Amino acid sequence: MTAYNASATIAEAIESVLAQTAKDFILLIVDDASTDNTAEIIHGFKDGRIHYIHNEKNLHIAHAANRGLGLIETDFILRLDADDIAVPTRLATQLTFMNTHPKVGVCGSYTEYFGSRETIWKMPLENDNIKANLIWDNCFANSSTIIRREVLVENNLAYTDTFKHPPFEDYELWIKLIPLTDFANIPEVRCRKRESPISQTQLHANTLQTQFFNFYKWVFVYFNLPITEDEIRTHILAKSGRKIANYTELMAFKEWQQKLYSHFSSLSFMEVESLHQTNKKKWLSLLDLIPNTNFNLLISYFKLSDENRVSVLKRLVKKCLGF
Repeated sequence: MTAYNASATIAEAIESVLAQTAKDFILLIVDDASTDNTAEIIHGFKDGRIHYIHNEKNLHIAHAANRGLGLIETDFILRLDADDIAVPTRLATQLTFMNTHPKVGVCGSYTEYFGSRETIWKMPLENDNIKANLIWDNCFANSSTIIRREVLVENNLAYTDTFKHPPFEDYELWIKLIPLTDFANIPEVRCRKRESPISQTQLHANTLQTQFFNFYKWVFVYFNLPITEDEIRTHILAKSGRKIANYTELMAFKEWQQKLYSHFSSLSFMEVESLHQTNKKKWLSLLDLIPNTNFNLLISYFKLSDENRVSVLKRLVKKCLGF
């Protein structure tokens, strides 16, 4: 657990860890030079399983987390942010899963948001689907993850702060691990994530699009896929949920998706059928981004889409009828 000025929430986070049904663990807390009474709250817990580390200066989340990683000698690492909550069976469930699935290097779970937003994030569950979807979006709530430490050690991997505001340190790590290990998510809520009115996304809204642009540019360079700036913008458009404005944008998405599929289906660590199914879902979700009033664009979509035509036609008719 890393913490910076977390006095309002860290007690509840610590309590959720100490309440785990599995009792054999170390709770390593890296206090990233907090200026409030975070340290005082931590020291108020009299439990020998809590190990406290204090940074003399603020290193930010990636480097603070890496300091913790360097001190961990256990087989598994579980992350929990200082404003989130682990359900009591999280540790027991995830340890059992990892011990019975030795090829899995990272495992997360469904995650329940609470606070200013209440919903359950249900991410892909199986390794191949997770890898196919990671190209588009993060498939793990950081506070739900358990990591097999040897995967990081053997591949000399850690977090970086290349993308800092908002931090993408976990997403970047998962991308790097795609060729190196298997992934999984448990289809049960094992983490509760606090959503506040002033989130990292809101705090850095002005830089978010630039951050996404730079991040996805890095992703495709990392996988040796030549990419233009227009293709990056098309990728972000399809990810962001902004309405498709015209036929040019629709064609750009189709061409970009074909290029993505062709490249990643040739890589040994990406399963072709999962990429195919992800493409199909992207096409259907894109239909929902076309304004109901743009009938010509809807018809163009139907002509372009050769995937699941019956489903496309049904949704097309519903959109045209306005229900």
